[in-house]
Amino acid sequence: MGDFEFLAGFYGILLGLIVAEVAVKLADAIDSHSRRPIGWLTPMLAVLVLFDVASFWMWLWSLRTVLEVTWPTVIVSTALGIAYFLAAALVFPRTPDEWPDLDAHYWARKRWVLGTLVGINAIVFARNLARLLPAWNDVWFFYWQGAYYLPLVALLFTRKRRWDVALLAFLIVYWSLGAMDIMPDSDWADRLGVNGTRASTGAVVAPR
Repeated sequence: MGDFEFLAGFYGILLGLIVAEVAVKLADAIDSHSRRPIGWLTPMLAVLVLFDVASFWMWLWSLRTVLEVTWPTVIVSTALGIAYFLAAALVFPRTPDEWPDLDAHYWARKRWVLGTLVGINAIVFARNLARLLPAWNDVWFFYWQGAYYLPLVALLFTRKRRWDVALLAFLIVYWSLGAMDIMPDSDWADRLGVNGTRASTGAVVAPR
């Protein structure tokens, strides 16, 4: 068993649990929609979390040739995995009867969820920069990074429903375009092997 397979087995189970957690809670929300309105905010946040989790899995795949199992690697990987699981677990209410609707829960928990995503992505981004710095004229690098991090950070501070819907919708479209490899990739992402849909050669959707 190689180093990548060693960690991939752990993450495969953990990320599967994360997807199941969100899917089961979404099914519960749909089933009880007559008693508790679902709204748009929580389902959109759930989609965003799933996109982000999928991108982390793809980013990990891009490290398969350079990943080494060490104590720091295992500890950091475990911490990031737990952080992702906690973020996913907070998207929907743990005790549904305490919340009149999902929008109320969204406003109470969104900073925990989004703050966790910001923290995880900042660590991943720093790791990528340590591997390779972008060229100053790599326009698409600055586009992809700015188009992801600016709306994500802005969501931590917005208090208006229309702004949150707009920003969440933008990020979902952003991930969709990245996943379908419609937009050009940055030269930095090409050289790092963290771009587009070419997972077989070491790829991940745009912001990694």
